[in-house]
Amino acid sequence: MTDYILSTRKLTKHFHGFCAVSEVDINVREGAVHALIGPNGAGKSTCFNLITKFLSPSSGQIFYRGQDITSLKPAEVAERGMIRSFQISSIFPDLTCAENVEIAIQKREGMSFNFWSPRRTLHQYRDETMDLLYRTGLEQQADDRSGSLSYGKRRALEIATTLAMNPSVLLLDEPMAGMGREDIATISDLIQEIRSGRTIVMVEHNLDVVRDLSDTITVLEAGQVICQGNYDEVSSNPRVMEAYLGTGDDDE
Repeated sequence: MTDYILSTRKLTKHFHGFCAVSEVDINVREGAVHALIGPNGAGKSTCFNLITKFLSPSSGQIFYRGQDITSLKPAEVAERGMIRSFQISSIFPDLTCAENVEIAIQKREGMSFNFWSPRRTLHQYRDETMDLLYRTGLEQQADDRSGSLSYGKRRALEIATTLAMNPSVLLLDEPMAGMGREDIATISDLIQEIRSGRTIVMVEHNLDVVRDLSDTITVLEAGQVICQGNYDEVSSNPRVMEAYLGTGDDDE
């Protein structure tokens, strides 16, 4: 397991007798972009929530840098460097873009109890904040109220706030959900920009995005891994092609 920064072993989750995820093994190499895909109802979001500890597994193990983190809480996992985003934006809409990022930096520095301090106390992080906003294409909106941003720019701001936590592993839950073509291109370019020096794990439905960004892909169907490999290997796999022809209710 030392070859992988993140691994699961026989990860399983039951909901009132229904098995949503069954004995899933995932191996994520350090520095890779690793996509988790599958048809509707495959168990992708359940698996993602298990890995990030927002759900507790019924059985199985999760390893980060070779250490068993199965029993840890979400905050404890985050403190070790695994930071996730959500499908629904989690920014503070009444604060500016800069203030959202400054608060994330403050949290990283162990100063979250200063949340209600005067806003000027956040300005010590201004240089780092502006660098993150520049990297995510938001430097011109630094002093704009974040709630006024377009959907794509709100998602970019959320990525900026997660980067402020200095993650080793960045976990993105459907980063392209609800976006138009232009925003998808912008966020895809952003993910390419920020991947240097970190590992990215993402759940994503857009297969063009998966093809363009991913080094490794894990395919789930009915809660089980049916294939893992690069895009060419996965896209030519008969079980994968058959799975994507089916229909079902989405668990996402």
